[in-house]
Order: sequence, then structure tokens, then C-alpha cells
Amino acid sequence: MSSLARRIPAWLGVDRAVGMTLLGRLWLIGSAPVTLVLIARTLTSVEQGFYYTFSSMLAMQVFFELGLSTVLMQYVSHERADESAAARIGSALDQAVRWYALVSASVIAAVIPAGIFFFASTARGADVDWRLPWALLVVFTAINLLSVPFAAVLQGLGEVAGVAHVRLYQSIGQTLTLWAGLLLGARLYTPAIASGVSAALALGIGFGRMGSRLRAIRAARDPRVRISWKEELWPLQWRIAVSSVCGFLTFQIFNPVVFASRGAAEAGRLGMSLAIANAISSVATAWITTRAPEYGELVARRAWTTLDADFRRHARQSVLVAAAGLAALAGGILLLRVAGHPFAERVVDPLTFLLVAAATLVSVYLFALAIFLRAHRQDPFMLLTVVNAVAMAASTLLLGPRFGARGVMAGYLLTNVVFGLIPGTLIFLRKRREYREPAGI
Repeated sequence: MSSLARRIPAWLGVDRAVGMTLLGRLWLIGSAPVTLVLIARTLTSVEQGFYYTFSSMLAMQVFFELGLSTVLMQYVSHERADESAAARIGSALDQAVRWYALVSASVIAAVIPAGIFFFASTARGADVDWRLPWALLVVFTAINLLSVPFAAVLQGLGEVAGVAHVRLYQSIGQTLTLWAGLLLGARLYTPAIASGVSAALALGIGFGRMGSRLRAIRAARDPRVRISWKEELWPLQWRIAVSSVCGFLTFQIFNPVVFASRGAAEAGRLGMSLAIANAISSVATAWITTRAPEYGELVARRAWTTLDADFRRHARQSVLVAAAGLAALAGGILLLRVAGHPFAERVVDPLTFLLVAAATLVSVYLFALAIFLRAHRQDPFMLLTVVNAVAMAASTLLLGPRFGARGVMAGYLLTNVVFGLIPGTLIFLRKRREYREPAGI
């Protein structure tokens, strides 16, 4: 490999962990056009509305998961700096496995009837077979949750690239299954089938590729060593749990509100547009999410200079990638509308998408700040997140029924700026100074 070829990835901040994560997310970006075309061609506009609202309703799992995966990863990344912490990590993994087993059962017991109640009350008269597809989708999603604690611990131990590798295979298998299901006429059963394949790949490939590391963690357990969940995990977990629930209230109620008030077709257009924007966002945030364990270790070592330099570079890269991708998408939607292409009728109009893009860009920036702050095993954004969630939920409920998708996205952008961007930046700057004060910095 030439010197230039080696320098370009380094300049872009792409190491193996970022590279593997980007491959997975670029697969999602590259496959997204095929998926979107297949959805538009094989599902009716009403079925498309169900398809995307299914995803929003599934997000109710945050009420059970309560942000444990993030806390577990941060906890392990701090502990791994201590060579004698293997037994403590094993104890944390044991407790997390039991937690997720309970979470999976709870999701099946609660989310299936909640979805049936919602769709039955808001989609009267819709000639769509949705009940069994919905129930199967929830079941396979719950099974998927069983692999989460293992992935979180491995990431905390620095196996970010390995976990990303497994997720790449998982994503490819899920997408190919999705395409096959749509082409073969599985209609709304398709997401459930794809989720089942995803669960099998996550559990099978994950334990196969990194089974030895997981067995070593379990072997290091000591009955005399048991961490206190209440004292060591819960202080951060409850804060992230509040943030996660607020995330549901802010980002996942858009589709259900539009579905209930303006119909499945408009909800489908909004859902597809948000899916496109979120795909760009997921690629952009790879530079930050893959660094979270590294940030935790740097905080534990109080390596402030390195932490600040790395974070500034990674955050800048994330925001620039998001801005470029969202701008390209906005231009593409405008061209489709001008050309009169039928696909333009399956997404929101260009002005509404500009609102989606702007709000998504602000979210990427705030996400980067939150990752940095949580590396200190604190979540000072919690109160801000609650206020933003309440404001965004209120704007969605107020503007959605009257102005549809455009009103919802206008409220999304406004609240994201007023209750997110401005106070979030101020909080970040203040807390960063406070974290360094004990060291005299």
C-alpha cells in the first residue's frame, strides 16, 4: 500500500474499528436505495405507512432496556484499565444477562398488545394483514435483545472492530432477507422474517467469532466478587434511561401521530424520509460511537489533552459527513420532484425534507457532545433532554394533526435548536471545565 493510501484513512480518522463500523453503515446506505425502491414497488402506500410505523412502535423497548447497554460499555471501559478487574466485569455481565432476559420477556408481553391496540384504533377499515406480522416482529426483536449485553461488554473491552464485524454480517443477512421477502410477496411479514435472521446471525456469529473472549470473561468470575448495581451502574443508568425514554418521545412519536391523524400514506412518506436521513446520521456518527470506549479509558487515565484533541477531530468529521450526505439527499429529492418521478410521491416534499435534514444535523452534533460527557460516567444532558422531549412531544401533538408531516418537522427543528443546540453547547463547555478542575486544569 502506498504512503498516500495509508495517510488518507489516518487523516480521515478511519482506523479498523471505524472502518468496520463504516462498512456496516455504508452497506445500509448502499442498500437503502434498493430497499426503498422495493418497498415502493411491492407495498401499497398504506402498507408503507404500517411498515415504518411498526419501527416507531418497536422503539417502546427503551422503556424496558433503560439504557443498560451504554452504561455497561462505559463501566467496562473504565474497569479494563485495572488488570485485577476481570471478576468485576464478569459479575457485571452476569447481572446484565439476567436483566436482558427479563427485558426480552417483558417486551413480548407488553409491546405486542400495545401495538395491536394502537393499530386497531387508528387504522379502522384498512385492508391490510398486520396483526400476525406485528406479533412476529416483536418476538424476533425481543430475541435480538439477548445478544446486547455480550456486545456491550466486548466493546468496553476494546473489541469494537470485532463487534462491528459481526454486525456487518448481521446487517447484510437482514437486508438480503428483507429484499427476498419483498420480492416473494411476504409484504408486512418481511420485517419479522428479516428480524429473525438478524437474531440468528447475531447470536450464532457473535458467539462463534468471539466466543473464546466471552468464555474467558465468564471463567474469571469469582463468587466472592459481586458488583453493586445500585452503587456502580444505576447512578448513570437511570439518567441514560430517562434520556432514552425521552428519545422515544421525541423521535418515535412522529410516525404514530401522523399515522393516527393524517393517515397511513402520509405516515409512510414521513417514515421513508426519516429512514433516509437516519441512514446518513448512522454513518456520520460512526466516528464518535466507535471511540466511546477509548474516551472512557482516557477519562480514567485523566489524559485530558489527548481526549480533547481526539474528540474535536472526530466530532468535526461526524458533522461534516452528515452535512454533506443530507445536502446530497435534499438535492436528489428536489430533482426527483422536478422530473416527476413516481418515487417522489413516496417521500415528503423538498421543503419538508430540508427541515428533516437540518434537525438531523443538529441531532448529530448533540449526540457527539453527549458521547463525550457520558465518557465521564455522567449525563449532564438529562434535564435538558427531558425539557426538549416534552417540548417536542407537545409540538408534534399540536402541529401534526393540523399541518401533517411538515408541521411535525418544523416543530422538531425548532425545539432541537431552542432546547437542544443552544443550551447543550453551553452545558458542554461548562461541564468540560468542571471535569478538569480537580486536576488543576
